[in-house]
Amino acid sequence: MEPADETPERFNIAAYALGRMAASKPDNVALMVFDGTSREPSDVWTYATLEDAVLRTTSGLQSLGIKMGDRVLLRMGNSVWFPIMFFACLAGGFVPVPTSDRLGTRELDHIAKDCKPILIAHDGATRLPSPVAGVKIFGPDDLQFLSQSPLGLYGRTYSYDPAYLIYTDGTSASPRGVLHAHRALWGRRQLQTEWLGLTQKDRILHTGADNWARSIGYGLMDPLCRGAAVILLSPPKLRRVFDQALPILVELTGATVVAAMPAHFITALKSGTVKADSMPSLTRAVSSGAILPAHVTQEWQSVTGRPIYDGYELAEIASPIYSGADCAVKPGKIGKPAPGRKLAILAPDAGLKNVSVNQIGVIATHRSDPALMLGYWNDAATTKAAVRGAWFLTGDLALRDQDGYIQYEGRLASLVNVEGYRANPEEIETIIAGLPSIREVAVAEGVVPGRGRGLVAYVVPQDGVTLAPNELNRSLAPLLVDYKRPKKWIEVDGLPKTASGKLARFALAEALAV
Repeated sequence: MEPADETPERFNIAAYALGRMAASKPDNVALMVFDGTSREPSDVWTYATLEDAVLRTTSGLQSLGIKMGDRVLLRMGNSVWFPIMFFACLAGGFVPVPTSDRLGTRELDHIAKDCKPILIAHDGATRLPSPVAGVKIFGPDDLQFLSQSPLGLYGRTYSYDPAYLIYTDGTSASPRGVLHAHRALWGRRQLQTEWLGLTQKDRILHTGADNWARSIGYGLMDPLCRGAAVILLSPPKLRRVFDQALPILVELTGATVVAAMPAHFITALKSGTVKADSMPSLTRAVSSGAILPAHVTQEWQSVTGRPIYDGYELAEIASPIYSGADCAVKPGKIGKPAPGRKLAILAPDAGLKNVSVNQIGVIATHRSDPALMLGYWNDAATTKAAVRGAWFLTGDLALRDQDGYIQYEGRLASLVNVEGYRANPEEIETIIAGLPSIREVAVAEGVVPGRGRGLVAYVVPQDGVTLAPNELNRSLAPLLVDYKRPKKWIEVDGLPKTASGKLARFALAEALAV
């Protein structure tokens, strides 16, 4: 376990994550890019060559007059230019804004308007926002030119200086900016070994550009901080089949660690491609971003002989709860609070005391945690509303069982009142999605003929399957109490999603006329 020492006053993410390894292990592989045309990587970067490109790009950005605190919007897929620009900005004290290459025009324009970038770094292919007056766009040729600038130096930033700006998924509203300080990486050190299990021998595989805002920690900063190699799947078509072709991708890349969302593991298992003898190089699978159903954990363990280590990773804070080295997997539970991290389960209404064992409350993290955000971007009111005394309220509900494990119970804002009870749509969707005939499902309160208001399930069935409500109800009877079972089933072609692939609940009512 990492020593619980104080956060240094001076701290720079790029210097700590990249500079240390470039000095001690310069020839170790830092990045491997695969384009799918060969079993060999199309591009390989060592720590030394990556640091050289980063510091030259930092110098080039400084020559353009970019100053500490200026935002640089990154519109890039899984090319090597993304990590170069991300760390070049951090090295100079500029603030990179990593974004998903799957963002729609509305979300992208909102982010571009909100963060007010001085520059947009572009790979030449990813969608750009609508033109913004005075904002420069640097394409591949411009970035190549910047990387040939004189060698720069790591900035002497303070640990509390702004480092990077990410945006929430926008599942319940427009994406909200979350500003992190350089100290964020210092707060992630413990989870790098205990949850992710990273060593210098590892290669980590993830989707990357599908949601850089979510994967920027475990997918880039954490592995480089530990001397591991980051695998980038460059063509979008490879990332589109990430879940269905997971064993093939692991074999192709030699990945030892896979980091994915629960939906990826669910689809991989349903595809039938995950076998006992597949993925021999894989030593660890980690999940975050949504509920990891108990049956998925159990099936993955049964088929592969390896566990999935779950983690509670938010845009606002690096995972304070996980299973891993010192916390055995318990299906249906996230894990336990990390040693040394201050976490509480507080009453939803008020108060500063933990609720009792097996009682539902709001997950709260102490404001002294270096991995906690500085605040919501340009939104002091929302930042203040999320604070209760010395605690930051995540808005997520959970309970702590008698063994100290944390069980996720959904978003406080997403709960619905059904027949006098409070129901969690995420819990119900997780159960329904486990049925073999279901591809996707969304549950919301709606009009039920003869009953007034009740739960309505909007279902995308598997190919060739006809929706059979009576059969579905019979299958759910032993899994959900009556008030949690949908009283109306509607077959749909698709569900509204955020760029990261999560259900966009704010759009559900409008898109499906709930």
